[in-house]
Amino acid sequence: MALPEPLPLGFVTLRPRLGDAGLAELVLQAADHPFTDDGVTKMTDYIDDFLKYDLVKKGFSIVYDLRSLRVPSLSLVKQLADWGRDPERQQTFQRMNKICKVVVSEGWRFGVAKRILSAFFAMCPPVCDTFLLTAVDQSSSEGLYFAPPETGKLDEGTASGAPPEPEIQPGSDAVGKGGMLRRLLRQLLDFLAEPSGAPLVYAAHFCPSISGPHA
Repeated sequence: MALPEPLPLGFVTLRPRLGDAGLAELVLQAADHPFTDDGVTKMTDYIDDFLKYDLVKKGFSIVYDLRSLRVPSLSLVKQLADWGRDPERQQTFQRMNKICKVVVSEGWRFGVAKRILSAFFAMCPPVCDTFLLTAVDQSSSEGLYFAPPETGKLDEGTASGAPPEPEIQPGSDAVGKGGMLRRLLRQLLDFLAEPSGAPLVYAAHFCPSISGPHA
């Protein structure tokens, strides 16, 4: 079998498929259902298994559809961040994950997501080409593009433009990089999805150190 079967877990359904140019793609489609510890464990185990498929080892894309995601607890975010901190898993994602797509609702939520992710990535850059979209099957060229550090600039024709330089004004409760990341993550929890939500595995994937100490 080229890819695993889809896995419905209530709060999310994981759907592997072939994406652009035959690249393996994993869609995490959130739903308005409560999170469960068992479900989160099954989700992370499924992702680990997905990474072992031969087609995926050639490189893969991942899509986080957050439009219906419920607000998770910060302890759950920390659990996923701890999972993402595993050195071998980090290396696997950095080597194999070629594209990431984050899907949020259009309108004001997209604007809020754009600003928050711009600030988030200013301190914790993405590890691959990343796009902010409003539909799972929307063309990447219509989305907002965030470049990984090694890319440096947007390749012509791949997206609509690079994010603006964020203006970050730390509050009294956000001291240093660690405090600011936690503050931004809290904002992500409040604004990105409907009713609201945060990019769970996404946050652990791109900035796995959010749950640990910071200099």
